[in-house]
Amino acid sequence: MSIDDFYFLNERIKEYEEIISEECKKRNTFLFSVIEEWLKIDYLDLLSEDGIHPNEKGHQKIFEKIKPLFI
Repeated sequence: MSIDDFYFLNERIKEYEEIISEECKKRNTFLFSVIEEWLKIDYLDLLSEDGIHPNEKGHQKIFEKIKPLFI
C-alpha cells in the first residue's frame, strides 16, 4: 500500500475543509478549524498514534483556541 492510498493527506483534508467551509457559509454556521494553524507548526506531536486524531497535547491546543469563545 502506498501513501497515495490514504485519504487523510493534508491536500485532501484541505479540499474537504473547503467544502465544509462553503456549506457553513451557506447555512450561516460557525466553522472551527485547526488545519491552517497546525500546518504552520510541527503538528505531528499533536496527533495520536493513528496520525489522524489529536492526542492530549492536540486537545490542549484546541482547547486553548476555543476557550476565548466561551469567556
